[in-house]
Amino acid sequence: MTRAPARPFAVLLAALLLCGAGRAHGQFIDYAFGQTGCAEDGGLARAGFEARDDERPGGGPSAGLGGGPLGASTLSVEVPELGETRDMLLFVPVDYDAARALPLVVVLHGAPGSAAAAPAAADSMRTLWSVLAEREDVIVLAPIAAGSQGGWVPDRDQPAIACALAELARRYPIDLDRRYLWGFSAGAHFGHALALGNAGRFAAYAINAGALYALACGATGTTFDCATTLPGALRPLPVSLRVGRSDSLRTYVEGDRGRLLQAGWTDGAELSYGEFSGGHSVSIADAEAAWAWFAPRQRP
Repeated sequence: MTRAPARPFAVLLAALLLCGAGRAHGQFIDYAFGQTGCAEDGGLARAGFEARDDERPGGGPSAGLGGGPLGASTLSVEVPELGETRDMLLFVPVDYDAARALPLVVVLHGAPGSAAAAPAAADSMRTLWSVLAEREDVIVLAPIAAGSQGGWVPDRDQPAIACALAELARRYPIDLDRRYLWGFSAGAHFGHALALGNAGRFAAYAINAGALYALACGATGTTFDCATTLPGALRPLPVSLRVGRSDSLRTYVEGDRGRLLQAGWTDGAELSYGEFSGGHSVSIADAEAAWAWFAPRQRP
């Protein structure tokens, strides 16, 4: 089990912002993959034609032939708009059959406190998911956050993740209708915004100990605009919320359930809420719960 000390939400949010996330945004388009320099067809989205805000790639299997490494490996991705190469961690089932398109889960780690510790944090999330991934035939991508304290920097991490997904679609036959996102703590804060900003590309997402208005809803002073921002999502993207009963974030996650219901999400169909015994922690049970939520869901 990976544990982090429980801290008040204000402290967690301040730490997230210090990690390079910048101010909270009020529009999901700030996190839209269509604005990046990578496209899933191998071209560049900005090569003369700006992608529409509601653009979504075609479904079914990607064109990848399955020639990449199996098991645990490192994926190096060029990010044209940043002019840099980013390393991310990957897990592909060792008995992978290239004749069958597999689902993919992006897993986002919490902020470990330093950039040097971020690779280990990503590796712990990959390890958390690897047994399930092998059993269920799932590809796992564990990005490494770019922040100076190991946290997520949307302006750098969003395009890097977009490029990684595009590269994986070229290397492996990925089921483009069964891509999911899961995050813990700071990765859950960022995960809310990233998933909702790309609701046409993910089939569902799940968060552990994350808050909508850390990044997804936006804030001015102490007034949060979830009520106006959430209905602007492309669709009510199915989401599972989980949090420890003694986690200092529990009341915020519980409040997010109400905010999503008010914005049009439906309990059971598009929204799941669960609490477990414990604090600000994550375990294999959380990965299993997320996969139970993901498995029956495909992108419409």
